[in-house]
Amino acid sequence: MTHAAHADAATEAGSVRPRGATHRRAIGEVLGALVAGSLLYVLARPRGLVAFVWFEALGLGRQLDAARAVTRPMAHVLPSFVLFSVPDGLWAFAFTQAMVVVWSGRWSRASAPWILLGPALAIGSELGQAAGVVPGTFDVVDLLALSLGSALGLARLVKPRMTSALRGDQT
Repeated sequence: MTHAAHADAATEAGSVRPRGATHRRAIGEVLGALVAGSLLYVLARPRGLVAFVWFEALGLGRQLDAARAVTRPMAHVLPSFVLFSVPDGLWAFAFTQAMVVVWSGRWSRASAPWILLGPALAIGSELGQAAGVVPGTFDVVDLLALSLGSALGLARLVKPRMTSALRGDQT
């Protein structure tokens, strides 16, 4: 059976397995989101986050300061939601999509809690800030970024089934 036939059989059976190029692309998207969010944190955000302590502990404080000096002009023109909310949304996306990849895109009783762990932690912590039970300041833009990131991470579960349904395939 060819790779395409396996993929079609998996889709028809109601499960979606990232394989080959799709699997590698999903992993690349996870890593890209983590790198982009991390770079925003350490290069554009105010010094004082715990990540800066880690760089100092690793002896990379001077290198980080030099990189921040280069990026400072760009950081000053970025809208505040990019600096403060986008990294959160990228984390939610990366965690959620990583769980989808780990579970090969399969939704089941076993996978559901793990796949939903990222969105629950991300959105729950922001709502917890609103309720005053989690330290921090509630921000509706953070909530939107976390929700969008989570939804995009879940898209690999939904999209193939929707595509199959739109084609009129029987599932």
